[in-house]
Amino acid sequence: MLLLGCGAVPQQPLTLPAPLEGETVEQGQLCDPRALTQAITHKYPSIDPATAHHETNHLLYVLGCGPPAPAPPSLAALSAPGLKAQEEEIPLGRQGNTYSVTVLVNGIIPIPFVLDTGAADVLLPADVVFTLLRTGTLHSSDFTSYRPYILADGRELPSAQFKIRELKVGQHTARNVISGVGRLGSDALLGQSFLSRFGSATIDYKRNVLVLSR
Repeated sequence: MLLLGCGAVPQQPLTLPAPLEGETVEQGQLCDPRALTQAITHKYPSIDPATAHHETNHLLYVLGCGPPAPAPPSLAALSAPGLKAQEEEIPLGRQGNTYSVTVLVNGIIPIPFVLDTGAADVLLPADVVFTLLRTGTLHSSDFTSYRPYILADGRELPSAQFKIRELKVGQHTARNVISGVGRLGSDALLGQSFLSRFGSATIDYKRNVLVLSR
């Protein structure tokens, strides 16, 4: 993830790095301790004020906005009730040994994805990418480079890799997810560029559910 320096003036709210992925601050507030503390307490409601204060100071140091500050205890060690509230079970479809889940892309289009924990990135088939471009759900600015990617039918994509602004599974959302372009007609794959954004992502094979937790 690209971290914007304190002097940058972005046009959109800034997305914070881990462990605050998914949280944003308004432009000009990246170095504002109050804005960072508010983001921390919003994402981790069970955090105590002292830990929130230490986390804010450490985050200011990481962002280049403050003096060195030791890392506080892991936010993953927060009280169990706080973590339990952020755990969710999402029903999976099953065909043979393949599991699938519906994913909402950029807040608009639900697409069935094959769950592939061994894949490094999310993968969208080329025909789906063209559909997203045609409907305005995906923009040319979302592509990470402009190296031509030639399809079998002669059409071109700007790049074989792009960022999906938002992927949502159940109530869990990840932003700016790296994705690759797959073959025409292939399955959409939900890989580690999405799954690794969460504290854990496990499959309960007996009940056919995906368990996501922060």
